[in-house]
Formats: sequence, structure tokens, C-alpha cells
Amino acid sequence: MHTQNGRIFMLWDESHLWGLLLRHTLTAWKLPLTIIDSQAIRQGILLREKPGLLIVPGGWARLKSERLGKIGRDAIREYIAGGGHYLGFCGGAGLGLRHDGKHRYLGLCSWGKKPYAQRVPNFSGHLYTRVSLPATPGECTLKLPAWWPAQFADTPDAGVHVLARYNRPARDFWAADLNIGQYSAADLKEWEKMYGIPLDPVQLKDEACMITGTYGKGSYILSYVHLETPDSLQANTLLARFLQEKVPGLVIGATLSPPWDIARLQTRWPDRDLLQLQECLEEIITLARNNFLMSWRLPWLLGWRRGIPGSQINFLYAMTREAQHALPTLKAQAFWQEHGSTCIALASRFKTEVCDYLLHERLVLGNNPPSSPASSSCPKLEQQRHTLFGTFPGYGGIYGEILVILDQLLWLLVSEPET
Repeated sequence: MHTQNGRIFMLWDESHLWGLLLRHTLTAWKLPLTIIDSQAIRQGILLREKPGLLIVPGGWARLKSERLGKIGRDAIREYIAGGGHYLGFCGGAGLGLRHDGKHRYLGLCSWGKKPYAQRVPNFSGHLYTRVSLPATPGECTLKLPAWWPAQFADTPDAGVHVLARYNRPARDFWAADLNIGQYSAADLKEWEKMYGIPLDPVQLKDEACMITGTYGKGSYILSYVHLETPDSLQANTLLARFLQEKVPGLVIGATLSPPWDIARLQTRWPDRDLLQLQECLEEIITLARNNFLMSWRLPWLLGWRRGIPGSQINFLYAMTREAQHALPTLKAQAFWQEHGSTCIALASRFKTEVCDYLLHERLVLGNNPPSSPASSSCPKLEQQRHTLFGTFPGYGGIYGEILVILDQLLWLLVSEPET
């Protein structure tokens, strides 16, 4: 029988912004958190230390699975089957689903993901959801945030319990770059013709967005809504409830995750190269804002015109600011001394070429259909985009090179005690 301890483990790999978002909430609540990587899982840390809960943040499920490999996926399944608990958000939820024919996932239940062509892609913001909790009679309505999730493909299975279903959008709900509540049904149809994708949130009504079930002696919760979102009271309260149910002896006081204002984080590591990296990214953001291509939607989240690579800039900026906010560990300092100059050289080139790219995207906006997350609408810009950001889905290009360095730096900062 699995004997749990009162600790929470969080998988770091391929989480980027979403790992920092989850860490922000869990550390604000002063929880017993240990951040681990796929290598530690492959080496048996889950079975050896038996945490009360393993949480996997958002990100690309496929890339998480590849980092874990078969040995890592088997280790997670063995941990849960022995009495452990798994909580996955967005990409972490996708990781828990059945194999999709191309990629191997954990297969904790019989449900999978809807094919991309059958989804309402690129939606974000809060939705009112109908929540049905075990051991709680009836349903309640909670306003919960989703940030560009996939959608479940449900399979008749008595072992899967639906915890929450989408009902209707809240005022901050966006589909692509449209704040949907501001548009009439007729106008929305015209936008759908222009964008070539579904935008009407009515198609989400009654879709499951959070499920739970058992796996061996343990359990899982797979959630396409981000309960860890800062300053989202009903989502945070529900997350606190789940954590206290799964982790022995855990008590959470105030259950509101405080705002996460990445631009105003205190700089505790005033490193010259990190400051230069921050300035490069802020120059990109300023140019994009001045050209009506990006805006600050939340203190931690940019908004962007459809097809503009705003999420990538958001990731790099949040990661840079969190690195500056950390007290550097000895390993982090040594790593950055070796790789910082390379990162800055990449960032300087990246800034110049991204600013040029964005100005040309602005130029073609009036003459072409909008770009999509997958490609530019202008063939001449497509190669430049590929060089800068790689191919969709996933990442690469100069952006990918910077991201990998920053991710390793942050791993060395968050995985060890501060010195």
C-alpha cells in the first residue's frame, strides 16, 4: 500500500510560463512544494519518496511525454497505481489521456483529445462552468479560467466522472483575438468566414473541461481549466479544496492566489546580461503595442492579434523577469556565466529580426487574411517566421534556442534552495 507523505511534487519539464504560473500560486500559499524533472522521475523519485500529489502544469503534452520517455511514463503510472494522486492542468491534463495514435501519453483513462479540426481553437478567459463534486449534492456554477486549452473527446466510461462542464463565457472571454461578448451573432459569423475557424462559444456548452477517476489504488484529476490562475477566487478556492483532499495534513489558509505582475517583480539578481535580455524583450513589446499588435491583458499575460507570436514573447519575458526576481544559486550563477553571453547575442539578433517581422505583419494586415498561429498569411514572411520561432505546434528557431537556455537557468533557480 502506498504511504503518502505531505509533500507536493511539480514536474518542471516543458512548462515554461505555465510552470511559473503554478509555482507562483503554490509558493504564495507556502505549500510543501518540490520541483522535479523527468530525469528524477525516470530515476524513481516518485516511488522512493511517495509524495502526496504530483502536479503537471500546462505546456505541450507531446513534448512532456517525449521528455519522460517510456521509463518516466511507466514510473508515473506505477506511482498512481500504488496509491498516488495526479493533477494535470491543460498540457498536464493532455498528458494523462489515452494515446492518440501518433503520441504516447499516460493513458490514465479511456478519454482522449478532440482532433484540432473539431475544436473551438484559440479560446481564452473565464467561463461559467457547471461543477459537480463527489460527495457534494447537486451542481454549482463557478467562473473558471481557460487559457488556449484542447478539448476532451469523451468515451462512454463509468469510471470517468465529469467534475465540470462549460456553460457560457464570462466578460473576459476571447476567441482568437476577439472579445466575444462585444460582437453580435451575425458579425461573429463574418469573423468565422474571415478566420476560417469556429469562434462561437455556444459550441462549448456542456463540454467537459475537468474529469476525475481512479487508476489502481490512486486517482487523477485532468483539468483544461487553470485553477492556479492568479487572482481568480473561485478557481483558486477549488484548487485549494482538491489539494487539501489529496495531500495528507495539508491546510491552506487564504485561498486567493495573489496577482502576478511580472513587469513589477522586485529584481533580486541585478545581473547585467539579464537586464539586457529584459530590455530586448521590452523593446519588442513596446513596438508591438505601438503598432496595435499586442497589449497587456493581465499583469502576467499579453494579448495579441491573431497570428502574431505574442505567446512566445510572453514566455520569454515572464521567464526573464522571474530569473531576475530569484536569489541566484551557485549552479545557476555558474551556468549563466557560461551561457549568458550566448543568450544575449541570440536575443539581440532576435529583437532586431522580430521587430522587422512584426512591422511587416502590420503592413500586410490590411491586404491579406489574418495570419494564424501556425503560419503567416504572407508567403514572404513565412520563412522569416520559421527562422525566428520554428514550426507550429511546438517551438524552434532563435526563440527555441533562447527558451532552452532560459528554461535551464530557471530550473537551476527553482530546484534548489536559494542561497
